Order: sequence, then C-alpha cells, then structure tokens
Amino acid sequence: ELLSNNNLNLEVMKLVNSLANFNKGKNYLLSKNTLIEDIVKCMIAENEDTELRQNCLGAIQKFSLRNEPQKKIIELNVIHYLVDIFTLQYESLSDYTIEYGLGLLMNLSLRKAGREKFEAIADKTIQILQKFMDKDNIQVLTCINGTLYSLLKKRKFKNEARAKGLDIHFKNTNTDNPQLKKQITYILEELNKQTS
Repeated sequence: ELLSNNNLNLEVMKLVNSLANFNKGKNYLLSKNTLIEDIVKCMIAENEDTELRQNCLGAIQKFSLRNEPQKKIIELNVIHYLVDIFTLQYESLSDYTIEYGLGLLMNLSLRKAGREKFEAIADKTIQILQKFMDKDNIQVLTCINGTLYSLLKKRKFKNEARAKGLDIHFKNTNTDNPQLKKQITYILEELNKQTS
C-alpha cells in the first residue's frame, strides 16, 4: 500500500525499481496482486517529472516485459496517460522519462490490446513519436522505430503516418548505424504494404 508521505514513497519506489531489474525481484514484487495499480496510481498523482514519477515509470517499464503485467498496464490506460505526458510536458521531461516512457510504449504496442488503445489516439501518438525523432540517442530511436513498426500494422496508423510525411522522413534519413538502417528498411516496407 502506498503511503501519504511522498518522501517515503520515493524510497519505496527506488527499492521497487531496483528490485525490478532482477527476475527474482520481479517474481517477488508481482506476487502482490495490486502492485501495478498502486504504482500507476502513485505515478499519475505526480503532476511533474519528479524523481518519484521516474521511479514509478522505470518499474512499470521493467514489469511490462512480462505478459500478465503488460495486460494490466494496458487496462489501466497507461498508454493514453503517457502520450498525454509526452504531448503536454515535452519541454520539461528528463532523459530518463523519455527513454523509459518510450520503452514502455514500445512494449505495450506489441500487444493487440495495446495497439487498439493507441488507435484511439493515432494522430497524437504519431506526433509525439515524430517529436522525439531528432534525438541523437540510439535507444530512443530504437524504441520509436519499434513502436512505429508495431503500430503500422493498423491501417489507421499507416494513413496517419503517410499524412504526416513519415515515409519521406525515413527515405531521407541517413545513418551510419547498421541497426537503425535495418529498422528503417523494415518501417518503409511496412509503410508501403497494403493493409487489409
């Protein structure tokens, strides 16, 4: 149960975030049924990019690699929450929030239920992914490319991406990084594919 004292919450969340790095830690933490709800509640209660919110986000991102927590995170509307945060607080976000937030969006976009949640905010999602494309950070770009690749399986996203000129953006992207080159090739293939 999270506490009314934010300093204590921060210490608890730092510990949770650290334990979530390890399989045994994840197993132990996830044995508590309401853990994900508690962390999401705590994260949403923070209006700014505080250390507490960052630790909540970090922990959730680590849990999102597992099936059941991933389902729960999608049900709790974390996708809409994050897209709003990225839209409204873009200027004031830490690198930590950007990296873990985009990593979380990518993990959630891999599920059909996740893609359906994204569909309701297709235009906003493409806009925020576009905003972060100028970051000179391989991890950030890989998360953006991974999210896009998953979402482009939906016709609505494909149309939105084309309307916002993403096909042109990727055709004109020059990178020496072989990993990014491969990702861009896959995205362009997906963009050019006809969706049923």
